Amino acid sequence: MQSITWAPELATGFADMDELHRAMVGAMQLVAQTPDPRFPAAFREFVASVESDFRSEEAVMEMVHYAEAPIHREQHARVLSALHHTLSKVMQGDMQSGRHALDLLFQWFTVHIETLDHNLAAACSAP
Repeated sequence: MQSITWAPELATGFADMDELHRAMVGAMQLVAQTPDPRFPAAFREFVASVESDFRSEEAVMEMVHYAEAPIHREQHARVLSALHHTLSKVMQGDMQSGRHALDLLFQWFTVHIETLDHNLAAACSAP
């Protein structure tokens, strides 16, 4: 498993979004380090927090009438679908699938921030 850590180059320059992203990376770290007996509950709570974070970001997209919102929402939906599928496995005792999903999620998340979220941050900062 790779190291799940926040890096300054992930900052978008939009403070609210950056705070949300830092918190998500921190939550990924905590869940990844959770011992197996507590992992299912921690993973379930993490998935719920990702849903909430994505809803918050999508509300911002609506507020600024973001033109690329459908593409951005689709990415969120795909990730949530994968997380829900993995959650089912975790709840059946497959902790390794959950831990692997966190690793993949972090990889996706860094690319998502560097592309779609940077574009969204620019749209939010535009006059």
